[in-house]
Amino acid sequence: MEQLPAEKDAKIIVYCLTSGMAKKAVATLLGQGYTNIWMLEGGTTAWEEAGLTIGK
Repeated sequence: MEQLPAEKDAKIIVYCLTSGMAKKAVATLLGQGYTNIWMLEGGTTAWEEAGLTIGK
């Protein structure tokens, strides 16, 4: 979270392996006044289980 945009309404997409850490990040961002936050529910694990690919 070192490179956050100055605009509080900028779109921010948050994800992690299972969404546990992402939920904490969303709470932190909301507390800092950001308003346009999107989270990948279930994390990258759910993404891959849905048959979608992740670039590495």
